[in-house]
Amino acid sequence: MDAQYLFQKDIFIPEFQFRYYTPEDKKDQLYDAYLEDLESQMKEFFNNQPFPSGLYAVKIDKYEGDKLVNNSGGYYVKIENRQVVEFIKDLQ
Repeated sequence: MDAQYLFQKDIFIPEFQFRYYTPEDKKDQLYDAYLEDLESQMKEFFNNQPFPSGLYAVKIDKYEGDKLVNNSGGYYVKIENRQVVEFIKDLQ
């Protein structure tokens, strides 16, 4: 199901907020590597929770040390049978 359709129909989507801390040894990693690491951590979190099947919104705040460096990221996470089956990156 298209995420934009859900918003247009005012269907409630539970939202989580993650704080992603960039480790010192990964400060200079490429954006694709950052996304891969982030998705891996989100997948681990969601797969270890007893959430029902559905679509979940996730807001990402990226930190380097104590400094917020980006708060515009967002995902949808689709869960079926308590397992992550899809990440939808674009919230627009």
